[in-house]
Amino acid sequence: MTRITDIKKIKSKIEPLLGQKCWNLAMGHGSFLTFEFGKIKIPARPSFLQKKWHSLPPSKLKEELQDSYKKILPPEGEWHLWIYMCAWEILHNNQILVNSEDEREVTETYISNFDGLVLKSLELLDDNEY
Repeated sequence: MTRITDIKKIKSKIEPLLGQKCWNLAMGHGSFLTFEFGKIKIPARPSFLQKKWHSLPPSKLKEELQDSYKKILPPEGEWHLWIYMCAWEILHNNQILVNSEDEREVTETYISNFDGLVLKSLELLDDNEY
């Protein structure tokens, strides 16, 4: 399989995200980025959390559930886009706002403002094109 074929397959998988609002953007290790799209899916609770929650008084349960879900089971969308092990740029009006080589603090500042924005396009380039 050629790289062109791989890129076409990836683009076909990403196409449904175009025009959708992204949410819960996060920085991962290094320059990894994650985006959620679509309706929120509630993840299943691991059994160790069920036991912990079972012993809590009702007054503490709601607070504990919310805190645990955020830390251990972050909300997921119908689509999860994970950009990793590649160079990337985020542009607006053909101007680079942030890229994978920027300092982490710069990147985190930018992506914190992207929640709720619509993904208009996504371009994948072969190593020879970048």
